[in-house]
Amino acid sequence: MDAAAVVGALDLIAAGGDLATYGLLYFVWRLDRRLLELETRHEALHHHVKRVRHGTQAP
Repeated sequence: MDAAAVVGALDLIAAGGDLATYGLLYFVWRLDRRLLELETRHEALHHHVKRVRHGTQAP
């Protein structure tokens, strides 16, 4: 195995690591967006329930 083959193999390994890192970052980004969406819905529902209980809005 010559030096060029070793460098090529190392480049492939590094590219695979980069792809795995980007995949993980994308997964975390999507999870964060989903959690933010759920938190926003929860807050909206909480405020709606408070208004209904206090009689300031019809159910």
